[in-house]
Amino acid sequence: MPDGSTAADSVLVGIVREFLLAHQTLGRLVERWDGDRLSFADIQEFVGDDESSVLFRLKEHCHALFRLPGPGVTPVRTGELFDLAVGSLFHEAMKLRENVYQREVYVPRVEQLRRESTGEADSILRDFEKILGGAAMRLAESFEETRSLLGLARQQLGQLLADNRENGLVARFLVENEERVCEVFSETFDSILESVYGSPGRAFRLATHSYLASAYFEEARDLMARAPQDRDVAWNVVGLRDYASGMNAFLRGDYDASLGFLESWVNDVSPETERAYLELARSAVARLPNIADTQGDAPIVARGRRLEEQIDTFLAASGEAGSPPRAV
Repeated sequence: MPDGSTAADSVLVGIVREFLLAHQTLGRLVERWDGDRLSFADIQEFVGDDESSVLFRLKEHCHALFRLPGPGVTPVRTGELFDLAVGSLFHEAMKLRENVYQREVYVPRVEQLRRESTGEADSILRDFEKILGGAAMRLAESFEETRSLLGLARQQLGQLLADNRENGLVARFLVENEERVCEVFSETFDSILESVYGSPGRAFRLATHSYLASAYFEEARDLMARAPQDRDVAWNVVGLRDYASGMNAFLRGDYDASLGFLESWVNDVSPETERAYLELARSAVARLPNIADTQGDAPIVARGRRLEEQIDTFLAASGEAGSPPRAV
């Protein structure tokens, strides 16, 4: 992948996304059940035998990632525990699904047959009534067990996130979904990031570098505007914001603005830690003679050449090529 992430990284993002959706969906089901408005159609969105249900997708993602260990996969023990919790959650939710189906389909059918019975079937219908009469109680028990297993899976998810704190794609997903993450973990966002990454600043730095490495410059710039002040996490926020703005302007074809931002960034650059960005910026400005010359913009071309020379000097001084910095 262009930002150095692996297929396993992307699957883990899918697991986190589906878990948040499962939590949200179960909450809606509980509300509908409390209001006596729960239907089988509602349940099918939550759990079922195919990709249309969120728990099925979550279960399949977990099996794919944690039952076939390989390079880039999280430590097996944490993954296995989470996979076990999700598997148990899925099978309990399937019981919930069956109880809802019995209440919605079989109970009314038995009541109808009872009303239409001429007497000879009364005995067996009474047996059915006794069996189905416990559907409401079993439904309540299934809801309680499902919520309990979801809570257990949530605990394992927290450990899973901590074990994968270097995954930039996950960090991006978390900062993009602050409200939903807080709803699931019932904590402040800062405390969640503190638990997973050691500090909110480290989470924002990791997510920012992941955006930059993927060439999502506008998203990186917007995220840096939200980044918390963290004295324990030193990184060139102001300079990198200029870099992101400059590269974003270049992609828009606004070369004057692009050079302005990039010139500002280069004056404050850290060649040792930002070498990969220097190389990408150099590749961009090196194209200006072919682009801007066609527009008759000689001053832009001259500025681009001066910036290219300045970047070459930094690159020569910083030695071998490096990688975008990661959170520590």
